[in-house]
Parts: sequence; C-alpha cells; structure tokens
Amino acid sequence: MSSETPPLTGQERELAHLVERYWKDHATPLGRDAASLVSVEQFERRFPESYWHTYLEELPSNEDGKLAWDASRRFEGLLTLYAETSDLRYLELCWRFSQRAMGWRDDLRGLVDAKGKSLPVWGSSRYNPGVRTHYLVHTGLILEPILETLLALEGRLSAAMGTSPGLSGRGGGSVTTALDVDWAPAEERAELLARCVESLRFFDGTYRPGYDENEGYYLDDGSIAEAQPFNCQNVFAYDLILAAELTGDESLRTRGTALLEYFRSRVVTTSEGGYVWQYAPGRPRRLRPGESRPEAKVVLCEEISHGAITAEPIPKLANLGVVFGREDIEALGRTVSRQIYRPDLGIFNTRIGCQVQYTPNYIARVAWWLPATEYDPDAYRLIERYILDFIEEPDPLTLSYLIRYRP
Repeated sequence: MSSETPPLTGQERELAHLVERYWKDHATPLGRDAASLVSVEQFERRFPESYWHTYLEELPSNEDGKLAWDASRRFEGLLTLYAETSDLRYLELCWRFSQRAMGWRDDLRGLVDAKGKSLPVWGSSRYNPGVRTHYLVHTGLILEPILETLLALEGRLSAAMGTSPGLSGRGGGSVTTALDVDWAPAEERAELLARCVESLRFFDGTYRPGYDENEGYYLDDGSIAEAQPFNCQNVFAYDLILAAELTGDESLRTRGTALLEYFRSRVVTTSEGGYVWQYAPGRPRRLRPGESRPEAKVVLCEEISHGAITAEPIPKLANLGVVFGREDIEALGRTVSRQIYRPDLGIFNTRIGCQVQYTPNYIARVAWWLPATEYDPDAYRLIERYILDFIEEPDPLTLSYLIRYRP
C-alpha cells in the first residue's frame, strides 16, 4: 500500500500560499498587554485635548472624501468614549466638529458640482478627479456623529449606545436629561438638526421600493437601476432613524426602517451561526402579483472593511428596537469568531465569510468589528489580541471600541 501523501489540489495550494503570506506579514507581534492600551487614560495619552483642538483647526474638507471616511470616524470614537465616561469635554469637541463639518457643506461654501449646482450635501472628486460629485455614503458617514451629538445633548445617547445588558451601568447611560450648556445653544442645535434633515431629504428622488412597499433602497450614485451598496445604505438608514428620534417625523423612521428591512431580508445565516451578505444587491426588482419572495442568496461575501461600516449601526439599532435585536448582535459575534477569524487556520479572514481571503490593506479593519462582540467575550479577545500584537498606532475609533466593549 502506498504511503505517499496525495498532492494538494489547486485550491489547497492557494489556501496554503495565503496562510503563508498572512504569517509573513505577521511574523513579529508587538506582544503588548491590555493595560498598555485599553483604558481612558491611555486614550487620552495618545489623543489629548490638544490633539483634537489642532485637528479641528485643520479639519479636512470632503474634497477627497476625508471628512467622511476619516474625520467622521475619529469623532465616532470620541462619541463612543463619551458614552463610556459622560465626560462633557468629549461631547463639546464633538459639537465643535458638528458645526465645522456642517460648515463644509457645498451650499454653505458656495461650491458647485459637475452640473454647476450648489447642493446641501458634501461633494467630492475622490472617485472621479476633477469632477465634483455627491455620494450618499459620504452624507451618511458625516451625519452620523453629528446626529449622535445632537442626541447626546438631548440626554438620549444611551438609547442607541448604552442600554444593552452587556453595557448596563456604564458611563453615558447616566446622562438621561437634556443638557443645558452655553457652548451648544438651543437655537444652534435646532438649526443644525434642520440642516441634517435637509441633507437626508436631498436623496429622496433616488429612493425606490424593493420587493414590496415595506422595504426599499436608494439608487447607486449616477445609476438608473443599481442599488447602493449595503455599507452606504445602512449608515444612511441609521441617520434617518436618529433624525426621526430627534424630530418626531415618522416619515423619516419609515424610510429608515424600509432600508434596514431591505438589508435584513438579504442576509443569510451560515452553518456557523453567523451572517453573510453581499457588498451590493445589484439590480433589484418588484415582485409580480402572486410571486413569492426569492430566497436570499450570497455569491460573494463582503470584505471586512466595507463590511464593518455595514455592520456598525446594527447594535445601536437593536438598542433602539428598530428591525434588529439581541439575536442579530449575537450572530454578528459568531461572524467574527467563526468566519472572520478562522479557528481552523488561526488567521483573520478579510472577507466576512464565503471563502478565505487575505488582503493586507483590509486586515486592520478587523478592529472596527468590536461592537459585534458585545455578547461574545471570546470574539472580543480575538480582536483585542490582534490589535495589541499587530496595530502599533490604533486610531481613536479602535481605541474607544476596545474600552467600550471590553468584557
């Protein structure tokens, strides 16, 4: 009988090469312990008040997308720390950001797009040099910390960030009444909120119903048929829900809920008990009379970078009781511990499931999945260990997540 090992298949060779590349890039762990990083004191050592004041003075515009993809995430980190500590210094900085970020809106600066129009959104030529265009995802990302700041000033941030069992009794949950602070007068709050709603409403003309009237989507930027990717729609939907909370306008809540139902109905539960979804749903259509809803299918799973933006609002929406619940957060935890982290290989996957992939440019974004670990301490520890070993200079959002979601 032959004892020779059968040759590897092409797929097995590709996987072995992927794992080899992963460990080549992760050959020298930093070996830090949690005490060196995971505390409010360590956050302030790395990002003192002077850092934030300087950053605000030099706040980038959205010309190259930095206001959306970079600045807004930094201040999401500061808001997360406020939710943990109730320290008004953090909230005041977020208020200053909100004012300055709104001040970068095209119509408030007299900037025009490629069609010569000055619009109540944040244009960018990031994806098409020299051609200023407005993108739904940029508006969604920029508005998220602004609307959360307004919610915090009303004493209601805990509704989104601090009421779940895993975080009970910690930090911002103690602030439950509206704040009367001289640096954020009521009339300025009202004006800021009105402008947020104006920016959200700008995209009304690109909204379409999904299979039925209970779900819907926005057309992708510049498309007449394709739907927006899910990372774009979920953060925008969360903004609509926040705006509804602040204004009492139920039409905003209805729209936001329809977007989330559209996503939820296209999520597939895996054999590992986690979730998978595609980057974008493609070209949706209405159901014909008497036609049953097709079974959700996922051909190519989203990668973890955009996927983190897709998943980020889900725990907050679960806290608000909109579409999602604790079972969804638990499923996202399993997505982290069984699909993004591959126990069989001992590495992090840069796709949320479906197949194993390693894309070096995406791997650090595993840190932004920490909100999904609220009910899964093992998943938290996996990400924490990766950050401690391989992310030498964590960004503010990563550090705030480490603090907020620690078991």
